[in-house]
Amino acid sequence: METNIYWLWLLSMGSLIFLMQAGFFLLEGGQVRSRDVSNVMMKMTGHMGLGIIVFLLAGFAIKQYGWPLAALPEGWRWPWQFIADGGHSIAFYVSLMFALVSCAIPSGCFSGRMKFSAYLLFAALYVGVVYPVFAYLLWNGPLARLGVQDYAGSLGVHAVGGIVGLMGARMLGKRRATATAHDVPMMGLGAMLLMFCWFGFNLGSVPSYGNIGADLPLVAINTLAAIAGGIVGSLLATWREGKPDPIITPNGGLAGAVAICSGVHLVHPLFAVFIGLIAGAQIPFTARWIARKLDIDDPCGVGPVHATPGLLGGLAAGLWAPMIPGGFHGYTVHFTAQLVGTAAALAYGLVASVVLFAVVKAI
Repeated sequence: METNIYWLWLLSMGSLIFLMQAGFFLLEGGQVRSRDVSNVMMKMTGHMGLGIIVFLLAGFAIKQYGWPLAALPEGWRWPWQFIADGGHSIAFYVSLMFALVSCAIPSGCFSGRMKFSAYLLFAALYVGVVYPVFAYLLWNGPLARLGVQDYAGSLGVHAVGGIVGLMGARMLGKRRATATAHDVPMMGLGAMLLMFCWFGFNLGSVPSYGNIGADLPLVAINTLAAIAGGIVGSLLATWREGKPDPIITPNGGLAGAVAICSGVHLVHPLFAVFIGLIAGAQIPFTARWIARKLDIDDPCGVGPVHATPGLLGGLAAGLWAPMIPGGFHGYTVHFTAQLVGTAAALAYGLVASVVLFAVVKAI
């Protein structure tokens, strides 16, 4: 009975995460030129189709088992043989949803200047290889053994996806014609939909049936608290410069949600609000720094909404360590481990991007 309840919970939360693809389409589609909206829809649809296939064929085996460097369990010969086992199949379903979300993040950096065929190749390589390799290192490999806490993917999903997106935007160069958001309500609806689906993201990361009672109430409250902090932080940051910005403010809620993912199961809700405040407030300043100092054209604010809050979230979980020196309902966290994990996400994102885009360009 417990197994059935847990599996049903994961299937339900995974399905909610799948709906985030619609949120990303609306979010990105509202911030680009109207002529690019169809391209955004095709990118989201395309990477879903290709991503599911490549993750089934190889990505999940890399992420879950370290294949092909490590042997597959149960004496399996082929990486897709996990379908014979219910538990492994559930893990595939949820892991796939995370991979697709991570792929949708860099898409916003490429708007207006990347061929559709090149994006499909990028998506196949990202979901099939790039994301699974770091996901294995983080959740099943050496970083996990070190004790790095990344409950719902501040580092593994958002930081890596955001860094890859920024590196790709840097290599692509600037758009020929920059433009402001053409449809603010569309963008706002996308942000609201993503915030709602974030509960699937965070609540669906519970590691076992036994953790449901201990984890989920706090995870739900901290998700809300961080979103609220992000909204208020971005509101205040833009208000001081004139008036609140209708693009940055909802993105602040998303930045707060990104930043809390690592320690959502550990921290006090007031600390979650604080994390969200910082994540939301930094958006306008980070966006200007990326545009002026790094000379990167980031149409949808992927850097300040995903990359920076993702790295911040990894560190923030470690800053809470002195408050729970003896651990917290089975989890332990150490700042040194979080620092290593955050540095690893940054380094991996940079190096993987260079290799990934070199392959895409060569092909």
